[in-house]
Amino acid sequence: MPQLTDDAAAALAEAYLSDPQRHTSQDVVRADRLVRQTATILATISRYVSTSSQEEAKAEFPFVLDPSGEPNGPAGMNKKDGELFYYARIALASVERLFDLIVSVHEVPARNNDPMAFVVAAVVTALAHEYSHGLYGHKEKVETNISGSRFLEELDADRRGGVGSLCLFVDRELRRMMGDFFNLKDPMDFLEAAMVGHSLLAFWLAGGREDLYAGPTMRCFMYYDGLRSIALRERFADLSQINLARTNADRIVVKIAKFVEGGDRLIKIREDHLAAETEYKKTFKKNLYKRTDETVAASPFWIGFSGRSQATWDDDNERHGIVIRQPTLRELRAGGVKVPFKASLLETICRLVCRWR
Repeated sequence: MPQLTDDAAAALAEAYLSDPQRHTSQDVVRADRLVRQTATILATISRYVSTSSQEEAKAEFPFVLDPSGEPNGPAGMNKKDGELFYYARIALASVERLFDLIVSVHEVPARNNDPMAFVVAAVVTALAHEYSHGLYGHKEKVETNISGSRFLEELDADRRGGVGSLCLFVDRELRRMMGDFFNLKDPMDFLEAAMVGHSLLAFWLAGGREDLYAGPTMRCFMYYDGLRSIALRERFADLSQINLARTNADRIVVKIAKFVEGGDRLIKIREDHLAAETEYKKTFKKNLYKRTDETVAASPFWIGFSGRSQATWDDDNERHGIVIRQPTLRELRAGGVKVPFKASLLETICRLVCRWR
């Protein structure tokens, strides 16, 4: 199946923008620009995932940009029964609806970057969530005796969404786009933007099926936990920098909340992070890891991305070493292999199926 080219993504963006059923923002000029730019970013990410899936697991994993004005849901991921054919979908209307949450915010406090970067971070997090359903084997119909297994899969996909959001800054091409489009160039500004984007996404998705999805505070925490984990693992930031970014994201959300209907709920999503973390560790974490063991073992990407075996639990029920990925750049270069920098995005997307701590 052909990959989504930039030209094809641009055509789909134009199809959405010209749809009479389109949800039209109050700032059409900025919304149009954001939809086009986000389509280009999503197409870039999708090509890496598609190429990696074909080369490493012999699986087709195309990406669909939904240009309909009134789509059937903001995002999704499906699989053809009996085939190694998976596809992820993002509705372009979701970009504009998320934009409506920040349309009245024209400046980030003490920052030069465009608040539209928050929307891109939110949409990429949603895309990474959908990709992880396929990569983790959630669609392989794995039998289990773990109660609430689908809920746990969605919770883990939220965490993978937070991991995947880092690709916007660690890849040279995506980092260039974020700088050119939104003047987002500083790593700390990126961390703040990602955390704000996570909050907007969780707020916007609130009200879904309670038997399938966690509440907005828990979902926002899971996005954050994934981002924190990969940022620490890759030495993108240390804990003090992450905590500072989290504090600054809280302040930015307070400003945004002034322009959003129900803004107090948006603020509360971030205020209750600590309680969500405590609940996650006490209530969900152990069973989530067990369910991941089952689905990863059934995923064809386990074979494709890893020659390593599953690790064992330690006394704190922490997971070490489930690594389903290609070697890191450091590992390759240490072995004398010359690798172009652009491969870093492929690395990062592969880490959507990694268990980082």
